[in-house]
Amino acid sequence: ITEWIVELQKSVERLPKKKIEIPRRGGESLALLISDTHFGKMVHDGEGNQTYNKDISVHRIGLLREKFSRLIEERMRVNQLDEIYICLIGDIIDGAGIYPNQEQHQDINSFPRQICLGAACLWDLVDTLYKRYRLPIKIKAVRGNHGRQYKYALSGNNFDYMVYQLIYLLSNDRPDISVQYSMGAEFLNFTVKGQNVHMRHIAPSQAETAAGKAKFGGWRNLHNWDIMLFGHLHHPGNATFHESNIFMNGTIIGGDDLS
Repeated sequence: ITEWIVELQKSVERLPKKKIEIPRRGGESLALLISDTHFGKMVHDGEGNQTYNKDISVHRIGLLREKFSRLIEERMRVNQLDEIYICLIGDIIDGAGIYPNQEQHQDINSFPRQICLGAACLWDLVDTLYKRYRLPIKIKAVRGNHGRQYKYALSGNNFDYMVYQLIYLLSNDRPDISVQYSMGAEFLNFTVKGQNVHMRHIAPSQAETAAGKAKFGGWRNLHNWDIMLFGHLHHPGNATFHESNIFMNGTIIGGDDLS
């Protein structure tokens, strides 16, 4: 049996070994993940009170901005801070016709108003951080599955792109702010401090199941990622796949039937 196992092991195809490099000493990069803001969405609790709407979304993005500012200042006290990454992982606006009676759960039904609210909130966050700390800000973005008119519309016809393009135009006079978003693909790859980052909106919630292992393993073979970022499921979590890290982002909506 032992000899048979040894021979079998030789023929088993393994994942390619990755060279693990020690991160360089020196400055840090901070990353803020934002997804599933669903600007335009409205949520009620069991007593009929609104627990999420356009005004609450603006307030919570403001809270996120101030909490991230405190993190920046904390890290600046102990180390050099090189850059800030803001990762927009899709479903920025709520869309329309994605599920039955969606408009009954919205306080903004108009696409232009959803887009303008999302762009204004996110640009306020970016611009405030830039003016306060004068650090390079790199915005990376992918589309979600919601920002469309009707759920069977082409996935590329996504209004998240309009939010990202407005932020790009607003940043034109800020040389240290860059905006990159994927147009023809569901994902975006980039590198932070020598670590390959793979970002997409939808991924399995677990890396331990057979289906999860197949997905994450396939994506790692294709994209050679060290860190993977995704959203969609409306609650935060993290996992590992071999020596690689997976981060599932939450939402500012709070508790509803989908989160």
